[in-house]
Amino acid sequence: MGNSVARSNVQGVCKLCGSTARLCKSHYLGKALYRLSGEYQVNHPVVFTPKVIAATPRQMWNHLLCEVCEKRFNNYGEATALGLLYRGDRFPLLERMRLAVPISREATVTRFSGRDMGIDAERLAYFALSLLWRGSVNVWKTLEGQTTSVALGVYEEPIRQYLVGETSFPEDAYVIVTACIDLGSQCMILAPWEIPVDGGVYRQFEILTRGLWFRIVLGKEVPAGLSNLCTVHSSKQIMFTMDCTTEILHAVCHFFDMAEDTVKLERFTR
Repeated sequence: MGNSVARSNVQGVCKLCGSTARLCKSHYLGKALYRLSGEYQVNHPVVFTPKVIAATPRQMWNHLLCEVCEKRFNNYGEATALGLLYRGDRFPLLERMRLAVPISREATVTRFSGRDMGIDAERLAYFALSLLWRGSVNVWKTLEGQTTSVALGVYEEPIRQYLVGETSFPEDAYVIVTACIDLGSQCMILAPWEIPVDGGVYRQFEILTRGLWFRIVLGKEVPAGLSNLCTVHSSKQIMFTMDCTTEILHAVCHFFDMAEDTVKLERFTR
């Protein structure tokens, strides 16, 4: 959303690489993801904010990145994610998992090797971190003058350095990738939100993009064994399948609890 009109020649400093250049119309969740959602939805997506729940075609954007960095985000993460998430008639990642031999099966979770399936899982992690970082470096306008963002604090700069190609994947970052088998999660997009952690010894964020559920943990003092669950740090680039119905209900209820004005939602659902 950003400015009301996108200008074609906005000069400024790119948030990612720091160069002074013409800035693109950068979308918080990626233009292609918005477009994909529009192809498979009869009604406009429902936006949840602290004061309003409403269906709207408006997108969150701002002049944020130069053309080179926009292409970097696409080439190193977004293109891979878009090719694997739920597309209305297909869910390519889940299809590949159903043909693969799992590493293990538990009561509610099945574990696979991204490496064995021929998936460059780090590109999915890159995509998740790029969304999280974008939420931190800009205050995004939503509806009726409201805004959304996340605060990464000391983790913002290391993630930026990784995203721009100056460093390797951060040692203190862990990304868990889950392909949701429930239709509700497959049809929904939720921008990054933080999960409170007792004691605040580490930070945890979650992102949902049409069936791809990302859990991002940042910190040095993280739960034991987390490296074995991370799609980058684990030797087999671990990925999961799971019915996320309960998780999505908790997330949506959280937004409902925050919302003060549900009248608009009623209007769009009558």
